[in-house]
Amino acid sequence: MRYIKLRTKITLISAIILIVLACTLTLISVKSAKKTYTNEFEMSISDGLSFKLNDKKIELGSKGSSNLGDILDFAGEVVKSLDKDSSDLTKSDSKKISVNQIFNNASNEFTKNSIIIMSALVILGIVIIYKSVGYALKPVRQLSKSMETINANNLCQKLEEPTSQDEIGSLTNSFNHLLGRLNETFESQKNFTANAAHELKTPLATMKAGIQVLEMEESPSIEEYKETVEVAKANTERLIHIVEDLTNLTKQENLHFTDSIDLADTIEDCLKELEPISKQRNVTLQEGDCEGVILGNQTLISRALFNLLENAVKYNRDNGYVYVTSKKEGDQIKVVIEDNGIGIPKEALPQIFEPFYRVDKSRSREIGDSGLGLALVRNIIEKHHGTISVRSCLGQGTTFEVVFNKEV
Repeated sequence: MRYIKLRTKITLISAIILIVLACTLTLISVKSAKKTYTNEFEMSISDGLSFKLNDKKIELGSKGSSNLGDILDFAGEVVKSLDKDSSDLTKSDSKKISVNQIFNNASNEFTKNSIIIMSALVILGIVIIYKSVGYALKPVRQLSKSMETINANNLCQKLEEPTSQDEIGSLTNSFNHLLGRLNETFESQKNFTANAAHELKTPLATMKAGIQVLEMEESPSIEEYKETVEVAKANTERLIHIVEDLTNLTKQENLHFTDSIDLADTIEDCLKELEPISKQRNVTLQEGDCEGVILGNQTLISRALFNLLENAVKYNRDNGYVYVTSKKEGDQIKVVIEDNGIGIPKEALPQIFEPFYRVDKSRSREIGDSGLGLALVRNIIEKHHGTISVRSCLGQGTTFEVVFNKEV
């Protein structure tokens, strides 16, 4: 039944149920009728007057003689109702029709009529079911036609929601929500592609410009060659950094998540690695009480915490500070990284975890930020079934909170 339409399937199932019920009801009726059409029949005509008929004789009875005329009149009517041919057959002595035969004929006639009526009603019922199912499925066909018009260019176009709050309405609402999520995903992919192309194009364009300037010189000096090589080297490093971040962002499926990670030791290692940068930018690194052990991938967790701490240092101010703690809260462990740096505008907070998004593009490029750091952090945290959130006030500082389960 895989290639049968839904309307036909529902009709067939309903028809089977209807046929079974009709046959059962007819069978019960026929059996009940056979018990009624026996070779002995007794009937009460009026108060004190009775009529009894069987295969051997006809008996009339009355409690009083005053009803004798009524008895004789009723007997005459009974005799007349018998088959006309029975008298002729009796006179000719060719056949003798018994009362039992009369009742058997009546029983067979009832059975035949019952089957004919049942068949007619079943056919009529199937036709009505088929028409009714077609009418009920009309909104589904309309919904299917509307869905066929949706493509990558009009994902923002929502389907018209029906007025009824039934399953069709629920399906339409669910499909509209799906279109919304798909549209967001497509837009995100478009932005990602455009931003990635721009980020890769910028260092290549810079290197090409340096080479073209060098070619314009009739006899370039050694210093000009060195300068061009340094520019090419710096931009090559930038390209490598972007490609590495993209690789880490997309390929983490085959990594193991079975390391027992001591967050206190991991945070301490990250702070030691950041000491040269923090001294250069005159930012104080402060470690509060740190505790907690989680199960996951040591390399990825170290990368995520390092990126958060590095951003807190890079986007800080002179004589600023970065304060980090980790503590247990029930079945979870919360890592809090707080700074008093330049802060993030409120309208930018929802986008900071998107790939290549920068709050201040000019400053981000000055400090060598590829725009993939926070996107990579969120990806790593989610791989460990954790969550990350941010609070910030422009000009006052930023706080990141990462919540892990004790075991992943």
